[in-house]
Amino acid sequence: MSQLERTRVPKFASFRPKPITPLPSEEAATSERDSNDGRRHHEKKRRRHVSGKEQEIRGGRSGRETDRSKETKVESAPRPEPQVAAWDDDAEQFAVDKQGDPKNLRYGSMHRYDIPLYRRAGAGRVMGLSTSERIDRSATTEREVTLVDFSRPRSGRVERLLTAKRSRAEGQTLRLVAAITEKDQQLDQTLDYVSLRPSKTRSSEWRPEEARRPSFSGQELGSASPSPPRNQDYRSIEGKANPSLLPADVDLRFGNTSESEAETAMKAEQELRRTGAKLSRRTKEEPRNVEAWLDLIDHQDAMAQSNSTNAEIRNISDIKLSIYEQALKTVEKKHHERIRLLLGMMGEGSKVWESKKLSSRWREILHDNSDCADLWIKYIDFAQADFLDFRYESCKTLFLDCLKMLASATVKESQDYAEPVVANIRLHMMLRLTVMMREAGYVEHAVALWQALLMFYLCRPRGLEDQTRHLSNESKRSMLLASFEEYWDSEVPRIGEEHYTDWATFYESGGSAPGEVGMNVNATVDSENPFRTFVAAEDVHAEVLRDPGRTTDDAAEDDPYHIILFPDLRDCLASMPLEMSLAPLIDALFCFMQISPFAQQGISTASWWLDPFLVNLQETPSLGSKPVSFVQHCRVTTEILFSTVYHSKVMKLSWTRGVFQALVKFSPFNDVLGEYYLAYEYHRSASLVRKTAKALLKKNPSSLRLYNAYALVESRSGNSSTASRTFATAIGMSEQLSQQAQLDVILLWRTWIWEALRVDDVSAARHRALSVFEAKPSPEPASGTHAENTRAIATLKAQRHLTEGRDHCLSSRNFYHATLYSECLSLLCYLTASDPIAAALEAFHKSSALFSAYTGSLQSNASISEAQELIHQGKAQLLAHHNARRIYKPSTVRSELTESIAMFPSNTIFLNQYADNEAHFRIDDRVRSIINDVVLKRSESTIIAHIFAVQSEMARGTEGGSTAYAVRGTFDRVLATSTGKHSAALWSLYFHFELSQGDMKRSKDVFLQGMTNLPWNKSFIMLAFRYLTEVMTYDELRRVYRVMGEKELRVFVDLEDVFEEVEARRVIRAETADQEVERA
Repeated sequence: MSQLERTRVPKFASFRPKPITPLPSEEAATSERDSNDGRRHHEKKRRRHVSGKEQEIRGGRSGRETDRSKETKVESAPRPEPQVAAWDDDAEQFAVDKQGDPKNLRYGSMHRYDIPLYRRAGAGRVMGLSTSERIDRSATTEREVTLVDFSRPRSGRVERLLTAKRSRAEGQTLRLVAAITEKDQQLDQTLDYVSLRPSKTRSSEWRPEEARRPSFSGQELGSASPSPPRNQDYRSIEGKANPSLLPADVDLRFGNTSESEAETAMKAEQELRRTGAKLSRRTKEEPRNVEAWLDLIDHQDAMAQSNSTNAEIRNISDIKLSIYEQALKTVEKKHHERIRLLLGMMGEGSKVWESKKLSSRWREILHDNSDCADLWIKYIDFAQADFLDFRYESCKTLFLDCLKMLASATVKESQDYAEPVVANIRLHMMLRLTVMMREAGYVEHAVALWQALLMFYLCRPRGLEDQTRHLSNESKRSMLLASFEEYWDSEVPRIGEEHYTDWATFYESGGSAPGEVGMNVNATVDSENPFRTFVAAEDVHAEVLRDPGRTTDDAAEDDPYHIILFPDLRDCLASMPLEMSLAPLIDALFCFMQISPFAQQGISTASWWLDPFLVNLQETPSLGSKPVSFVQHCRVTTEILFSTVYHSKVMKLSWTRGVFQALVKFSPFNDVLGEYYLAYEYHRSASLVRKTAKALLKKNPSSLRLYNAYALVESRSGNSSTASRTFATAIGMSEQLSQQAQLDVILLWRTWIWEALRVDDVSAARHRALSVFEAKPSPEPASGTHAENTRAIATLKAQRHLTEGRDHCLSSRNFYHATLYSECLSLLCYLTASDPIAAALEAFHKSSALFSAYTGSLQSNASISEAQELIHQGKAQLLAHHNARRIYKPSTVRSELTESIAMFPSNTIFLNQYADNEAHFRIDDRVRSIINDVVLKRSESTIIAHIFAVQSEMARGTEGGSTAYAVRGTFDRVLATSTGKHSAALWSLYFHFELSQGDMKRSKDVFLQGMTNLPWNKSFIMLAFRYLTEVMTYDELRRVYRVMGEKELRVFVDLEDVFEEVEARRVIRAETADQEVERA
């Protein structure tokens, strides 16, 4: 063995063996390095073809080892085995290379494939140092290694995980274009081209070809040519060409030239800590100040990172709960603000506590605060959605307990509850109870309760009222319930049914019960295919058994839940107020029937339509390329009633029409109710709508609102001349009416102008707008009317008339009619100005500013907010009309709608119109931005906002940059909130989306998750038998069926006998198979 072979050791590229031959020239060394580069280039290309699977099998081997193994396979002759020298051999173990490699200067470092591979070991320990000293990975950089002695106590405050800001300062932002200096603006006259990059002096440039070979003997590096700047590096002997502190691209500059991102994050963290210390000090100085405690609790969210993990969110909730507990110990039990702390604590507890602990804490709180309505409502939300403990009868009992508490509780001055507010809370609870009954399958009971409520409040006998006038409330209630029990037990036709007899008529003249009603519910279940036939049988029973039954019905013996007796209603009626306003009662009924909200001014029931337990899809979602609007939420106007097709899918058409007829009969002078009835007949039976309108006008001939609705029916039916005559006649007769009735004349003018714009008759619309001050306008514009010389005078008169009308209504607090005058004034500006849309928007802004001034003085008046929303809806309607017919600026529409959405984030008119406007500019993705920054950013985002977020993501499609994973991410985000977690609308939409994707496994997962969050909703649980029979096994479907029985939901068809028959067949098949095996 030669001396050279014995001294061969692993070596770096820069360290060559002892030269046996004379030193090669610089050209030869360069040529050899280039040839090595070429060989490595080919080897690198070969390594690219190694499959990912092969790399995984090799279990983390480095690329260099993989290449070596490949080279071994292709070599013709095996390499000689490495020889290990004896430990006492005097031969040199290292080779010294005094020449160096000039390529290291050219490329700034050694060749990456010539650097040996190392693996970390020892968990950060360093050989030669104490075992307590370890490498701090977070503080170590490429240029230096930071060691930490873990045996010594850490000085200073330990950084918490949740408040760590290091991740926010890992990178620096860059400006895409560097700032141009005066020097850059000067052109180099010596060049024959214009450089697009900033000019540099030749002395500052460094060219690799001018560099000379380095020398370690202390001699100078040849000429004084510039060299690249080098910083000392711990891995280099002489020094590695470290990356520059500037970006690699000369056209880029760091965005924060004054301070680094780390300094900015540190300052922000210090500010958060100072704020937290200040809030904590405030709670110690004012321990009974509930606002101080709530501010400290809210500050914990700011201490967390924006993209927190589930563990971090849980830790934040634990911190909040500890602060809540500390606050409740210091705040007195009789403090009226203590309820806010209790509600907040239970809201946070629902995120981290188990169901049993949460239920136990709720019972403890209600035991100490049994007269608090807010706590009862939240507790009912929890009990209705608790999958483990939910039972239909027990949940119904909770609702009745809450109603009894509200009925018996004394209204205290400290609670700020007025009698109408308490009555609305009780009506809200009754609405929640009936909706739960309907969704659990007990439709007859829910319908019977609403029949009883309507009769009890609207058809009370006058003679009975006179008898009980001087009695106490309890005695009066007893007499009324006794008389109503007699009426109910007579089983006469009730409200909503054909040839019904109301309570007052029965009290005076009696009535007769209907004869025996035959019901065809012949539906059987096939044991060979039990679950599909089970769905069909359930649908047949649900369709037939909607109305409450009588004892004479042939289905009474088979289904005891079909007959509703008075004892089933007594507790509910006894817990309701003796008197009830008509408007909230009708609004609750419309919410139960799932039709448009009742547009009566002054009722505070808007929160009902945002309750996730009450909001449901209006129709089965269409998941095509352009899905429909799944829900609608806005301020209802006359035009919306006649433009939007609305009907109740949860109730029979005949029952809904019967209820409308009865309501109009009981309240003939309620023109708003008559308007709803006309709109319903217009959409459902256009042939009867004229007859219905004439009958309503005959009963209430002084109602301009009914004349407006009838004229709108004629206009939408294509009879424009008849509609114009009706408008003109109604406006002309308004002077003969009372002053209160004359207020609705502006509604006629607004509808008349808009009907002309709807058919693009701009001249007729301009004529009507300029005639708004006339007492008796002409139906059609005459020739030469409002010529150029007289148009200016008419415009001034119309503007003065509308401005005075608006200001007069505002001064008298009549905000509804003030919005109509404001909208007509904007329409006048739109039809007469040279820049129509700009003039109209300016008029809208002025009117809105006037309303804002009144809002500042009357913040508690909800009617001002309603009026503001109506103004913004009128502005959105005009923008939509203008955009469809003329050239417009999308930025103008965007800014106006953004303002409207910021004020009313749950209004679907603004949200849908904003999405339509941005459909042409999908690259900017402004719809997602406004959803994340405005709609969903609020502390209590509504269910409407969640549904729109999902709808917009689904409507975006793949061409707009959305994917199925993006839609699923949106679903997961909104369903993780307390508002969307128990929404049947969202879970049903999610399930149908997965079905449309064809992913049955995901559909099954979504169904199982939804079932655990909707234990009362039978229709959602039935989705398993409708769509998942192929992906779910027989045993799984049987367990789902038994879940409905466990939760006490209404199931018409019993499958237990079918299950026994199937099990018997299974046993026979198993025995037969065993016998065949024995024979074989």
